[in-house]
Amino acid sequence: MALRHRPDPTIGPEPDQVAEERDELRRTLRSLPRTQLEALLLVAWVGLSSEEAGRVLGIDPASVRGRVHRARLALRATLRAETEAEDDGRGP
Repeated sequence: MALRHRPDPTIGPEPDQVAEERDELRRTLRSLPRTQLEALLLVAWVGLSSEEAGRVLGIDPASVRGRVHRARLALRATLRAETEAEDDGRGP
């Protein structure tokens, strides 16, 4: 009989922490312009190449790459600002 590794359910983040982080991610993603969000999701989440995403969106692959780049910059800036606010004691 083979033993299977089963993660210990007592190890890991608390469910309320997971829910809070998920909500924070949703809010952050919603702050992006729709064009950037669509490109980012197709490339980063669905796994399409910029050429494939460009065909889906009806735009040039270079435009997809630009939109994804700007989306990532915006997400980094938002997350950095939130982290700095938490570090300063101002909260999220």
